[in-house]
Amino acid sequence: MKADYGNLLKEMRIRAGLTQEQLGAILHYSKSCISKFEKGTKQPSIVTFMEWVYATGEPDRAAVLLFGIDVISNAHHFVNMMFTFWLI
Repeated sequence: MKADYGNLLKEMRIRAGLTQEQLGAILHYSKSCISKFEKGTKQPSIVTFMEWVYATGEPDRAAVLLFGIDVISNAHHFVNMMFTFWLI
């Protein structure tokens, strides 16, 4: 996992209002291990990644990370497009 992914993992944790120690307790990892994930020096398994997503409540960020898409932006464009068709 690249270092920029580590930054996204860190952002997800911070947005959830969790410390590294708190998230580590939830995921059954040490604070040191959480730090390594966030620095990009250790790669979490897909299972750990999904547990991180659920623990932090950040599925939108996970979609961006995994699929390279902005779910919220795409949904906004879709709604605008549907509204335009409704007006016609």
